[in-house]
Amino acid sequence: MNTMEFYINIMVMVMIGTCGVSVAQMYTPTTFELFEECDKKIIISEDMLLQLSVNKTRRKRDACSTMVESDVDGNRLLLRFLHINITESPGCSKARVSLYEMEGKHSAANLCGNMSIPVFNTSGQSVKVKYEVSRQDQDVAKDVFTLLISSFHEQVNGACASYDFTCSNSLCIDSDMTCNNYDDCSDNSDETIGCHTTDGDQLMKKIVIVSVVCGMFLFAVVCVFAIKIHRARNRRGAYLSVD
Repeated sequence: MNTMEFYINIMVMVMIGTCGVSVAQMYTPTTFELFEECDKKIIISEDMLLQLSVNKTRRKRDACSTMVESDVDGNRLLLRFLHINITESPGCSKARVSLYEMEGKHSAANLCGNMSIPVFNTSGQSVKVKYEVSRQDQDVAKDVFTLLISSFHEQVNGACASYDFTCSNSLCIDSDMTCNNYDDCSDNSDETIGCHTTDGDQLMKKIVIVSVVCGMFLFAVVCVFAIKIHRARNRRGAYLSVD
């Protein structure tokens, strides 16, 4: 391996790492399917999406619940339905989504229909989300929701920690949760303060950065192969000249 090829190989490795970092910085909450998490506990330190989808994997069972808990001592959970469409019936008797506090033992809300749901704050570090139906039919098979769950804490001595973002409503969230197109503060301040660009502009900027970095990586790979092909041809020419 000559000196030029050595440096190009180093550049390829750097590009791989840079491309990986660029993609990793495009932080979005992890999405969990409720019926894939039945009777499980999900531990979070930032935020997540819990959804009930219309798909073939939905199990034929009358109820499914999962516990969500923040692993940050003293943090609570903020829950906001981004979308909900649960079969409506009197008293939510046909189908409902229920939220339980106090380690899943205290019922806090029973929801159904297609409505605008207010933000719900837990009093502790965990919440149980349960979906249940009284019978299986075509109506309940179409039930869906998407729930954003964010870990937060209140200010201590009138301030958030240095590594936190201070929401306009005085809540404290991890600074990594800002400018990711999800309203983790519940007042949208984490998507406006310090972001300076529209959601579309931010997405385009991230796409351009990743595209440029990965393009440089591909260019470096092409250079390595070109050098190897050139050296192979030179060796072949030297062999033929001997004949």
